[in-house]
Amino acid sequence: MRERARIRIADNVLHELAGFVANGEPDLITEWGNLFISPNLPVAAIRLSKPIGEYVAYLISHNKEQWPDFSKIVEVTGQPFHIVVNGAVTITDSKTAINGKPAVIL
Repeated sequence: MRERARIRIADNVLHELAGFVANGEPDLITEWGNLFISPNLPVAAIRLSKPIGEYVAYLISHNKEQWPDFSKIVEVTGQPFHIVVNGAVTITDSKTAINGKPAVIL
């Protein structure tokens, strides 16, 4: 049986993102949720408006070239957001990229 990899996001990163999500404005809003890009760290937070299973199905419904590196998409609990994108997220003309690689994340 294959074990799922566990990626841990540091508590200080979660704390910073939680404050930013609570007090900031989303950088991108879609029907799937809100994207908040940290101004200080190479991470972003996604507050989903749909269940996580539907979100993952949405991501993989795109062409494989548009998929994010799924090791960079980390589900979290107990926060005012649901996903941490563990990489530098940029937005150009409403299209997202992680660490410079175009990828659909919302």
